[in-house]
Amino acid sequence: PRPSYEDVNAVEWELCEDASTWVVLPPSFVERPNAIIHFVGGTFFGSSPNVWYRTLIEGIVKTTNACVVATGIPVTLLENPLDHVKIARQLQRQFHMALTEVVQDEYGDLFKDRPTPVIGMGHSLGSRLLVVLSTLYKKDKYLSYDAFILMAFTNFGAAASIPGVQSLLDKRRQLDYRRMNEEYLQGNRDDEYGYDEEKDELQELFDDVQETINEQISDIRDVLTPQEESMEFHPSPEELWRALNDARRYDIPDTLLCTFDDDDVCQSAKLANSIRNMTDIYYCSLAGGHLTPLNADGDFQGDLTSPLSAIPSTISKAVWKLLRGERDSDKTRRRRHREDNLSGQLLRQSISRYITDVIVAPKPVDPREAKMER
Repeated sequence: PRPSYEDVNAVEWELCEDASTWVVLPPSFVERPNAIIHFVGGTFFGSSPNVWYRTLIEGIVKTTNACVVATGIPVTLLENPLDHVKIARQLQRQFHMALTEVVQDEYGDLFKDRPTPVIGMGHSLGSRLLVVLSTLYKKDKYLSYDAFILMAFTNFGAAASIPGVQSLLDKRRQLDYRRMNEEYLQGNRDDEYGYDEEKDELQELFDDVQETINEQISDIRDVLTPQEESMEFHPSPEELWRALNDARRYDIPDTLLCTFDDDDVCQSAKLANSIRNMTDIYYCSLAGGHLTPLNADGDFQGDLTSPLSAIPSTISKAVWKLLRGERDSDKTRRRRHREDNLSGQLLRQSISRYITDVIVAPKPVDPREAKMER
């Protein structure tokens, strides 16, 4: 029997050895991908791109015949989740490994005769990580991005971006205030009944023991409630804005900014103002909210490789229900579901047109350059 349309246009998801990077290859009839897209998702959801961005990624791959490398944002208690420079470099290493071991193993050298354009595509936190990567002084010597697609870019501080950070900061301030009061009272405690040398020696010994205990307690407090400056992203929002205002830092030739009319946390307008003289900016403004790039229903499609890999998805689903309004009526949820599906479809179409018409399409030749070649 002849293969169906779905079979011919099916895309393949391949999990890399690091167990957090997915490579999405175009349909089997494609001999060479038109572009390579490095995708980074948002907070929580970016840890499982195969779950939460499947519809978006597959739609773009099928429409553009591009290849997508989706690097999952690590969810770990062993690494500092606020060091965005370190995370961005780690994601870049994962991208390189997948490009070498999977993509070029499948298609050969894509950068030799006719270089394949490389596009960075991010959502929310993923957009910030890509921008951080682009503003580092030490650039990647082997691979550069030809374009960025930044959806719902945000550059707020950790307290506004991560649940629980503000509570930790408030607790830290309370502990510092209490410690200042204790030191003040200790310094103003006078001996009102004369001096006794023996008692004074005992008191010194007691004070030494008490000081040791207090230091240990203080160390535990510092671990549980870090200093306020250590509870901020690296780079901080202010540091990133300053870097973007430096004409030498952001060197991406083309940038597409995707915004949504019901997104109160998007800072794409401020980003556009910062980079307007460094890149060709394209705009995509659609109906929807900050979570529009996600699958509208959040359903998982695919097999989990291990029980541990289900943990980020479980966290993400809990956040999804909270943000989407679990207590909404069935009628409201159905209406919102239709609106999300329509907005998601328009988003995929807009991104695909940008890739095919702006990035992949041959650039118009400057008549002066053509004359010089002759």
